[in-house]
Amino acid sequence: MPPTLRPMKLGEILDQGFSIYRRNFWQLAGVALIPAMIIFSLRVVDLTWVHLNQIGHPKDSGSIMAVAYLVALIYLHINSFIFLLFYPAFARTSSAILFGESFSIAGSLRFAAKRWRTYLLIGFLVILAETLIPEGLGFGFMAGCGALIDRFSLNDYNVLIAFVVGVPVFGVAVLIGWIGAGLSFAAPTAALEQMPGFKALRRSWRLSKGSRGRVAVSWVAINLLLALLWTVVQSLTYLSERSLAAAKHVHLTQKFYMVSRYSLGTIYDALLGPLFPVILILLYYDQRVRKEGYDIERMIDAAGLTVSMSTASGAVAPEPAAVQAVSAPPEGASVQPAGEGLA
Repeated sequence: MPPTLRPMKLGEILDQGFSIYRRNFWQLAGVALIPAMIIFSLRVVDLTWVHLNQIGHPKDSGSIMAVAYLVALIYLHINSFIFLLFYPAFARTSSAILFGESFSIAGSLRFAAKRWRTYLLIGFLVILAETLIPEGLGFGFMAGCGALIDRFSLNDYNVLIAFVVGVPVFGVAVLIGWIGAGLSFAAPTAALEQMPGFKALRRSWRLSKGSRGRVAVSWVAINLLLALLWTVVQSLTYLSERSLAAAKHVHLTQKFYMVSRYSLGTIYDALLGPLFPVILILLYYDQRVRKEGYDIERMIDAAGLTVSMSTASGAVAPEPAAVQAVSAPPEGASVQPAGEGLA
């Protein structure tokens, strides 16, 4: 049995995840490069032809900031959706690494492509439930409060703004974290257990009970670390470009900085994007060990035994071949019909 198949604390899971990521860096980065390149292509198309940041042709600074926020939110959802589509490939790669099975980048991608409709449905439903619905509720709360303020001509703007903005932002963040943690195992379940979309969502919701806090803490910790690293890398890159342009007396356009930032983001996503999916797979198997005795199931399979275990009741049911061997009479013994010999 692999040493990882045992109940582990969150610190052990994070350490194990970083170890797997470090030892299989290029294989995981190869899988992550595909969604990163798709996102890069979409951004370049937008920068060249679509120009989402000019929606409504904003003139004042407030409108420009609002549009910039809206575009950033749109891209955040697009990025999350695209990476969710490739979670089955990460699940296949991580599981193969965990159990010492052979794998390849192309094989993992083919594995994910075989059931792409299922993963497309799961990605859409997860994004809808995890982000779009909570955000809609938050914006609805803000709009309703704004209408009430205007209707009753309330004047204490500082308190009102803090309430109107702070309450929905906090509520949306909590709701996103709770729903996201509950549905976090949907893609791994669909991929590794070959479940259809809605069953995978229900399975994830049940399996994640008791571990949603660990999933949320892992996601927050990793993303804070990656955000800090991204800020440092982006700042150093920007300063280097400015210094080089000043030394060469070259004027760098805004489009150059944008393409440079997108290129850097693509490399960043390809190199560091697989980290959380790897840790998520470890959390998935850890939950199966805790709730279903999956480590025992793997031990039985490794020993070549054919005993099926009912995890719900704990009863052990022998296979039909075993039942037949037990019930068959000894060789040469006579068999009486049922009821014969009874007085």
